[in-house]
Parts: sequence; structure tokens; C-alpha cells
Amino acid sequence: MSGPQRTLLAILVFVALVLGSFIWFIATWGDEAAARPTPILLATNIPGSGAAPRSGAAKGTTA
Repeated sequence: MSGPQRTLLAILVFVALVLGSFIWFIATWGDEAAARPTPILLATNIPGSGAAPRSGAAKGTTA
């Protein structure tokens, strides 16, 4: 196989993968049986958010 043939083959493989993943994405678009994403729980005491400092914060420790 020559260089240009390998390049064309690589391009065709890439296009086939992109089209295949797009078709799979569309086919599974409205799948209600799929697991729902887990919500991200945010921290309630973020440093610098105005919350009261934790015990030992004045000493530089993280009790």
C-alpha cells in the first residue's frame, strides 16, 4: 500500500467511525430506560464563601 492509499484509508475509517457514532447517538436519543445521571452534590462550606470558619482554622489546621 502506498502513502496516499494509506491516507485515504485512514480518512475513510475516520469518516465511518464518525458516521457510526452519530447514528448510534440518534438511535439512542430518547431511550427512557437509560439510567438517569446522578446530580452533583455541591459543598455547603466552601472556603471564601462567607461561611463560618471551621474549628482550628486560625491555627492553620483543617480539623
